[in-house]
Amino acid sequence: MAAAAEHTLIGGLLFGGVANEVIHHASKPVLLIRLSRHRENLDKSPKDCDLTEHILFPTDFSKNAETAFGTLKEMVATGIKKITLVHIQDESRIMPYLKDKLHNFNQMDTERLGSMKKSLMEVGDAEVEIILRLGSPTTELLRIIEEKSISLVVMGSQGRGYIRELNLGSVAQNLSRHSKSSILLIPAVRE
Repeated sequence: MAAAAEHTLIGGLLFGGVANEVIHHASKPVLLIRLSRHRENLDKSPKDCDLTEHILFPTDFSKNAETAFGTLKEMVATGIKKITLVHIQDESRIMPYLKDKLHNFNQMDTERLGSMKKSLMEVGDAEVEIILRLGSPTTELLRIIEEKSISLVVMGSQGRGYIRELNLGSVAQNLSRHSKSSILLIPAVRE
């Protein structure tokens, strides 16, 4: 577990140090607890905040996302009540050359998200929402975190762009640095 200030100059400096090293080299899940800048929450300790009020699970359907989904299922089995499953079609990879295939991609990914929703509902009594958008993954996820008042993001630390030397993907790193919500990063299984 590491505490991280919201995206402030000080938070950026601290994040460049210990928290950054922890999440980049972790072989176990890392929970980044976001310290609120809001005055009314300054006197609350992390244990007073309900991190499980509304969980966001972004997926790119990679192997690491599948591992992280296993963790989410375990959490739902313990009583988590509200989850939003999200997939962002990366506009920079689709436009303009694959634009004509976007409908097929959306259909396939909606089915995959629906299957994930069903799987979660089989292990617990959770309200599960599905969101599928086109855009920049980081930008859209930050927007959803704000729109939905997400308390915790559960995600894989590496996505499809897996590079053996890097233990943290760009979307995970950007959310870790800029998200207003806490984040549980599930590392990729190293072979």
